Amino acid sequence: MNAGKELINEEQEKIYLAQLNLKACVRAKESAAYEPALYHVKQIMELLGESHWESHYELMKDSHAHGVEVAFLNNDFESMDQFVEKMDEKATDILDKVSTRIVQIQRILGENRLLDGVALAKQTLADLGGAYPKNINILHVVYEVVLTVFSLMRRSRKQILEQPLATDPLIQARVNVAAMVGSSAFRSTPFFFISIVLRVIRYSIKHGNMGLSPFAYGASGILFCGVFAMINTAHKYAELAIELGHKIEAKEFYCRIKLVILLAVEPWRRPLKSVLEDLEDNYNVGVNSGDFEFGTLSLFIHNLYGLLSGMEISKLKKKTENYNHVIKKLNEETNLNLNSILLQGIANMEDPRQERPWDLEGEYYSESTKVPVHRERGDYTALAVRGFVKMTAQFYSGKYDKVISEINDFKSHLIGTLGTPLAAYTMYYGTMSLIKRLPHVPWHKRIKYRLIIGFLTRVLGRYAHYCNENYGQKVALLKAEML
Repeated sequence: MNAGKELINEEQEKIYLAQLNLKACVRAKESAAYEPALYHVKQIMELLGESHWESHYELMKDSHAHGVEVAFLNNDFESMDQFVEKMDEKATDILDKVSTRIVQIQRILGENRLLDGVALAKQTLADLGGAYPKNINILHVVYEVVLTVFSLMRRSRKQILEQPLATDPLIQARVNVAAMVGSSAFRSTPFFFISIVLRVIRYSIKHGNMGLSPFAYGASGILFCGVFAMINTAHKYAELAIELGHKIEAKEFYCRIKLVILLAVEPWRRPLKSVLEDLEDNYNVGVNSGDFEFGTLSLFIHNLYGLLSGMEISKLKKKTENYNHVIKKLNEETNLNLNSILLQGIANMEDPRQERPWDLEGEYYSESTKVPVHRERGDYTALAVRGFVKMTAQFYSGKYDKVISEINDFKSHLIGTLGTPLAAYTMYYGTMSLIKRLPHVPWHKRIKYRLIIGFLTRVLGRYAHYCNENYGQKVALLKAEML
């Protein structure tokens, strides 16, 4: 029928053929036949042009929405931009634009342009009536925390679990945008990420549970562990997240729910070695549910925690190298960057010929070329991982003055490790380095160093109270060095 479309003069026949093409597009997309799906959308455009938005709004809106998605899936970004432009111009309801905005965000983040993706997400959330401050700081986060705590105080665990599912399309749209940008916000603008998590919790309490609700309860552990050191509270909400996820069957979010708990809650209560197998299992959960981003992120966290837990270096290098190939094959560039940083550091530390293992230049990663890119894109997690890997290599090479210098440079990126054991290990490396440097500094600096050493040792002692296997020996070593 499409072959003879130029012969069709009757308006109703054109509309009928356009509707058939839209149905064919949907069926092709569901079968992952993205090229035929795009062909059918383009047939609609040739049949109707742009003159039917008023008379056949739903048909034109749906055609353009599917066009954006299948053009993206075909890497036909020129066609995608054309569909997006028309949707922004012609769609009369912001809710009609949300699906295309989400695809736009997905494309931008796929190019590793984290700050641009976050900016478009903020704009879309503002259009949906859920605006965030332009530059979110700790005071905004405290405000969000206070509002969320008051909301949680009015609901018991049982009431949260028995909440009905949300039905408000505006709230669901806000949460869908949050779901798309969440991990990128954590990497580039952590305060925005925390604000998203806290708002999703409040939306869930007020409007009903959604697919992202369990993830939000689990992710609150980043705040409770990383900022307030409320380990038991974080664990309580982690358990709630798992139970709620199964209750509402949020299968597409299972991988990220479990990962955020393994990343930021479990390491404060369980030996890191016991978390490693769960992280590998979580990769399989992600792959089976199509969540390649959080699945491959689980592999990177496994490798990182393998380093922290003292896995034998040659075994760790082999695993990290194998997982680098897996992540690359799945085309997860952001996670590949993180794993490559770690792999270069591990390779340097394994090689006895390396005189400066903290210089991350080699087969897997080049900090001289990559760091400017991380900074431009706002990837503070990559910068934090780089700083931590360099610091680890310096520490185990006995270069304590360099550790102290690295921590001073690292401080501005420390927020990229929020809620994770990297913060505690940074404290340990820094404290031990200060102790080692004590005999070599002037007396007035010794007073300052001793105050810092005392404070950080007490903080680590609090962590050891919750998980002695991870932090108890480190506190003991610090105290022994100070005798």
